Amino acid sequence: MAALMSSNCEESEPTSDMGENGDHWQQAGAPPSGTVSTIVYDSTMSTLFAVSDGLLFRSQDEGATWYILERDNEINSIHIGPNGNLFAVVSDIDLIKSSDGGASWIELPSIGSGGAKPEGYTSWLDEVTITPAGFILIILVESNFDDERTESLRILTEGEAAWQAVTPNITGFTGDPYVFTVTAFADGSVLVSHIECHYMEPGCSDNVIFRAMEGIWEWEVVSVRSREDPYEPSFSGFMISANGDIFANTYFELFRSTDNGATWVDLEFGYQTLTMSYSPLGDIFVATRESQILRSGNNGNTWIEISPEMEGGEFFDFAFKGGELTFVGTSQGILHSNDRGATWLAINEQLPADQGSID
Repeated sequence: MAALMSSNCEESEPTSDMGENGDHWQQAGAPPSGTVSTIVYDSTMSTLFAVSDGLLFRSQDEGATWYILERDNEINSIHIGPNGNLFAVVSDIDLIKSSDGGASWIELPSIGSGGAKPEGYTSWLDEVTITPAGFILIILVESNFDDERTESLRILTEGEAAWQAVTPNITGFTGDPYVFTVTAFADGSVLVSHIECHYMEPGCSDNVIFRAMEGIWEWEVVSVRSREDPYEPSFSGFMISANGDIFANTYFELFRSTDNGATWVDLEFGYQTLTMSYSPLGDIFVATRESQILRSGNNGNTWIEISPEMEGGEFFDFAFKGGELTFVGTSQGILHSNDRGATWLAINEQLPADQGSID
């Protein structure tokens, strides 16, 4: 277990900051202390953003002071594009965008649904990915929360007024699509993990990995993972390392590809992966469903546990400030570390300076 230290984050009198378009930032009395589901660091504006309990927080001093974006609708997640543009999911189904570090926001065209659905269906966004050229990719989920669920891929081009469906088709299958995850490479290519039916439906298709170039969207099959058992997990997350290796996780396994996804090696990880991220120093950080954080400094060959000593804590997302700081969103606020996770600082704790470490 890594040591967990306390920090002194002094409260100050609330102040406000009004964006150009009327977006209102109100100073918070304390950092986010509930579940922090997503967290990003905007290096262009030296700003940390975090989503907690439906609110969007920002800090421009590494967590010493925080502001909350005051909006009528709940914020669900925050994402950053390669050019520094910010995107936030609002009310589960809408997107807003900021090109000035969160000072002001605009609403993007309504996503709607995949067509006429019976009463009782609900739609929401499951993933948001921004390509190097600025295309916005989302996975649109539609479900009746019973036995029907589809996941389709949509794209919004800069300046366009409507979203376009770009879900790959698997020849010979007529069921509804089920897109598990999507990621974009620096060269503009996009990778998708896909099957074409409900993932537990008998006779469901194999897990097919597709690739396309942004702006063209002509999908080619990169590899196929056999799924003879309908309960066999499919790839549900991708991550790309600095040398171009691709990591993919299922609910139970972690894989690596060194040939652009054509073949995959089971790393025999031994943990249930919840999220994974690649740091500027070349480390791989993984949060597990067993409430652990693990780090690999050798491309996933070996792992060490660096979990903070946090009773009952869960870990959801990572963000990095250059090679200096690592931030992690947890079920109890935000932690950060400047030594690759050997020790962690809890910026949601306001303890006396002489209290020292938390055992």
